[in-house]
Amino acid sequence: MKKIIALLLGLFMALAAGCGSSGSSARGGEKVLRVGVDPDYPPFEFYQESSRSYTGFDVDLIHDLARQMGYSRVEYESVEFESLIYALKEKKIDAAISCMTITPERLKEVDFSDPYLKSDHVVVSPFGREVRDLDSLSRKMAAVEKDSIQEEIVKEHYGFVVTTSSADEAMKAVLDGKADFAIMDEYVALFACANQYNGKLAVTYKFSEKNASELGIAVRKGDKELLRKINEGLKDYKKSANFDMLMKTYFGQIRKS
Repeated sequence: MKKIIALLLGLFMALAAGCGSSGSSARGGEKVLRVGVDPDYPPFEFYQESSRSYTGFDVDLIHDLARQMGYSRVEYESVEFESLIYALKEKKIDAAISCMTITPERLKEVDFSDPYLKSDHVVVSPFGREVRDLDSLSRKMAAVEKDSIQEEIVKEHYGFVVTTSSADEAMKAVLDGKADFAIMDEYVALFACANQYNGKLAVTYKFSEKNASELGIAVRKGDKELLRKINEGLKDYKKSANFDMLMKTYFGQIRKS
């Protein structure tokens, strides 16, 4: 799926070139913010064929922030999730937003903004199959997206794991009987179960909130000026009605964190 999207967008993405020393590039007097996303993770980021544009919670968030910070526009670069940090380090993009959890390992390579959202981890199982506790899953096959924070959780607690290219592929593995359950981000799971797998898959268990992930916007290590602008923008934006509207539009709720 990601490879297909990347091919379809190849021509468009070729326009997103150049690098800026202060978190942006100038194009004919315009101040442009180049943002890397992995557009295969609805409702956070995905490519909408009908409008031929990126959309999703993360996309709308960074678009509003960029405008608030004084950028003329945002150029999006389609990047595989596991390559986002590399793209930052190579100055192919100025920032990355893709439901990326802030972890100690990633902080060694990039800098993160203050968290813009907290997201819980959930178990997705066939519809009607109840999961009382995590112990009941100990000897079952788990599906999880490769290089995600959920992969770390699964490998720590379960011995039987199949990794997939996306959260959607993890859910398909459950439907196809290749896995007994999948572990993923709560918002992604709820969106998919309601809009794509209604009556087939359901969220059957929610991890403790102490295991929740904090999502942040990544920038190059040492890019203090861009990081400062993003954090100042986030502080104001999360207090605004626009942020509440964004939460309600994509998640059906208002939840500030």
